Amino acid sequence: MQKQTNLLHQEIKEINQIQNSRHAFSVMQWNTLARCCAIPAHHPKASQEHLNFEYRKELIAQEIRSYQADIICLEEVDSRDLEFFQ
Repeated sequence: MQKQTNLLHQEIKEINQIQNSRHAFSVMQWNTLARCCAIPAHHPKASQEHLNFEYRKELIAQEIRSYQADIICLEEVDSRDLEFFQ
């Protein structure tokens, strides 16, 4: 029976093993600016059109795809937009 180890330690160990091997992967982090945060009062220099998610969503998707990342981490995803990002 194998001794159970700390999950965080296990993940770090696995990443270190990957970094020291010939395998590599890329990670992308992107803040999508959730609809609830895309209000003119918070972004006074941005036009209302550019804050509108319907305007931004395809541009965001194109940018994310262009990186061809193995792992994508998204911040500020509005629950109304989960299906789009899936």
